[in-house]
Amino acid sequence: MKLLPVAAVSATVALSVVALSDATLNALAPSGTAPWDPQGAAEPILRAVNLLHGVTYVLLAAVLTTYRRQIGLGSRALPWLRRILTACYGILGLFFCWAALFAPHLDTDAPAWVLGPVFVAFLGSFIVSIPLGLLLLKHHRLQLPGWLLASPILVLPLTIVLDSTSTWGHPAYLETVVNLGTALIGVAAAAERSTGSDTPAPADADPAQRTASSPRARFLRSSHS
Repeated sequence: MKLLPVAAVSATVALSVVALSDATLNALAPSGTAPWDPQGAAEPILRAVNLLHGVTYVLLAAVLTTYRRQIGLGSRALPWLRRILTACYGILGLFFCWAALFAPHLDTDAPAWVLGPVFVAFLGSFIVSIPLGLLLLKHHRLQLPGWLLASPILVLPLTIVLDSTSTWGHPAYLETVVNLGTALIGVAAAAERSTGSDTPAPADADPAQRTASSPRARFLRSSHS
């Protein structure tokens, strides 16, 4: 498997552990603080967590850019949705990498005019992932990433309900499914490349059709014509 998908999945899993741990700690001890909470955490920890965010988002943007051909096939809307999600990840990645170096205490160090676009990019990544994921479902190899990317259609309202009725409301759930779905696009696309085809097989295509359209089958047909 290529290095980029492995790095993207590894960084996403690490960030998801941090985010879900934060959600759990906030729910079980609302008056307490997580080890990486800006109110009481040591500056090296804050820098490390911000850097983890930044590197993860940059890797996810790189996945969407590197495997744009596999993502964009089959729909005119897919390339535009991919570009928007890439832009969201790019903004988030640059911001958190900058924060790791110059503004570890985001609540006080980051200027307000910067936080606005970052919030839009953060929220936009959850929204644009839904149609992107739904369109990816028709590709056989991209169905798992597609389901994860489309899952905010259920996870977002559930998060809002949890936030209004309990202490378990947290964006970590949305971050986890969207980021993991994006990272797994790289895994699926890299596997598709290794088979010698850049076109994901449709989900409803039967095995005989997929075999008939393989590069080897096309070569054999052309050699006999």
